[in-house]
Amino acid sequence: MSLSTGTYVIKNVLSGNSLALLDPNDGTSVVGSAEQVGRVMHWNVVRLGNGKYTVENVEQASYANAGPRSPAGGYVVGRGTSQQLAIQETRRKDVYTISPADRTLYFWGLEDGDEETPVTLGTTATDSHNHWQFEHVKY
Repeated sequence: MSLSTGTYVIKNVLSGNSLALLDPNDGTSVVGSAEQVGRVMHWNVVRLGNGKYTVENVEQASYANAGPRSPAGGYVVGRGTSQQLAIQETRRKDVYTISPADRTLYFWGLEDGDEETPVTLGTTATDSHNHWQFEHVKY
């Protein structure tokens, strides 16, 4: 099932930590957090006409972006420009992988559950470090 356009908290399946962007500076790492609250953890997910997505932090007005042709281990950071993403449901209902559209064999992941662990690109779609759930935010 494809994800609908909306505002979400994006939560890592393995650690339970949610994605956060803690400041508006260009190049700030997107991190996993269990301690942050509010709009730094809210993400506008927009489904584009081509079936790809953009993900923008509500508080910082910055897009999650790994850069063009980013390598495995590359960081996902906040940028003023969007990056198209492939968000695919796994075999588990309502569990997704997130990949740069130009690097669909690399997947957003959290290496561990430590506070403010940066999101990096992993190489294994079946690894739950790289699995995400989207919890709809109602305003």
